[in-house]
Amino acid sequence: MAEKMKKRIIVGATGASGLPLLVKCLEIIRENPDFESYLIMSSSAELTLRQETELEPEDVKRLADHVCAPGEIGAKPASGSFKTEGMLIVPCSMKTIAGIHSGYADNLILRAADVTVKEQRILVLAARETPLSGIHLRNLYELSMLPGVRIIPPMLTFIHKPESIDDMVYHIAAKLWNRWDRSKGVSQMEWIIKECVETAGCELEVSAAFIGEDVLICLKGGERPHLGCVVQTEPRVSLTGDGSVSATSSVLNFPGHKDEVICRWMAEKVSRELGKRVVCTGGFHKDGISEKEIREVQGSVVRLTEMVIEGLQR
Repeated sequence: MAEKMKKRIIVGATGASGLPLLVKCLEIIRENPDFESYLIMSSSAELTLRQETELEPEDVKRLADHVCAPGEIGAKPASGSFKTEGMLIVPCSMKTIAGIHSGYADNLILRAADVTVKEQRILVLAARETPLSGIHLRNLYELSMLPGVRIIPPMLTFIHKPESIDDMVYHIAAKLWNRWDRSKGVSQMEWIIKECVETAGCELEVSAAFIGEDVLICLKGGERPHLGCVVQTEPRVSLTGDGSVSATSSVLNFPGHKDEVICRWMAEKVSRELGKRVVCTGGFHKDGISEKEIREVQGSVVRLTEMVIEGLQR
C-alpha cells in the first residue's frame, strides 16, 4: 500500500524577538503525523535565536522535516504548483510584514508568503513589534483583509493560569497552530457555536463552524425549521472611501420563502466584523406570525449574531 502523503506546512522565521515560539511550533508540527514542515530561517533569525536561547540554528533545523535557505529562491515553496496547507511565519518582523504587503519578494520567505497569498491558502503571521507605528498598523490591517491571511500577535495570556514561561510559549504556539488544527473539511466539521433563544413563542437556534478559514452558519427555528435560502457573503473595503469594511452578498432563495431577511443580515454582519467569507443558510416559519412577532424575531437574530461573533473570535 502506498504511503499516505503528508500535508505540507511552510514555516518561516525572521529576526524579530520570539524564537522560542518557532521551536515550540516545530515541535507541535513534528508531533502531528499528518503534517511535515518546510523551514526557512533567515540569518537574522539565527542571530536572534542565539541571543534568546541556548540553541544553535542546527538544533532548530533538526526539528523540521525539510530545510530551505532564504536565498534559495528557486526552492519548492517558491512555486504555486507546490501544494501546501499554507504558511506560518513566527516570529514575523515588521520588515517582513512590509515586504508581504508590497509584494516585494526578494527572498524565499517573502516569495513563499507571496505564493501563499496569491493561491489564497492560510498565511499566519505572528507579527512581533511594540509599540506599533501608523505604518505598521496600516500594513497589518490591509493584509488582514486578504483571504486566508491571519494576523496573530504573540500576546501573553493569563486566563489559563500559566505557571512558567514555557506554559505561555506553548499556549501561544498552540494558538498559532490552531489555524490548521481546525481546518478539517466538511466531513469532520464540528459546530463550535450553538446558541438558542425563545422568540415569538418559538425557539430560534444558530450553529456556526469554521470550514478552513471560512464560516458556515445555520439559522433555524419556528414551528417548521427548514432551508429557505442560502446567502454567500464576502468582506470588502467599503466604497465610501472612509476605510470601513463592508460586505457583498449573493443570495439563492427557494420559491415562496423570505428567510433572506434574517440570514443575509447575519451573514453580512459576521463577514464585516470578522473579515471572513460566510455562508449562511436556514429558515424560520410560524403560521400567522404578526408584525410584532416579526420584529421580535429580528431582534433575536441581532442577539444571536453577536453571540456568533463573540464565540468565533474567542
